[in-house]
Amino acid sequence: MDELMHWSLETDFGVPVRWLEEKAATTMGNARRSARLLQRDGIDSVYLMTQTWHLPRALYVFKK
Repeated sequence: MDELMHWSLETDFGVPVRWLEEKAATTMGNARRSARLLQRDGIDSVYLMTQTWHLPRALYVFKK
């Protein structure tokens, strides 16, 4: 999924991808790794994009 979003952002929307977390095996791991990655550049909020049925769980995890 990460590769698809990466490709779509750059190809469909012309948006260069600056951060890419591709090592986590779980949503919690992705949230933690992404937070560390983004905080290094002073970013403390994000837009969370996921499938509708994943959203409640993903929101819960990323807010923590």
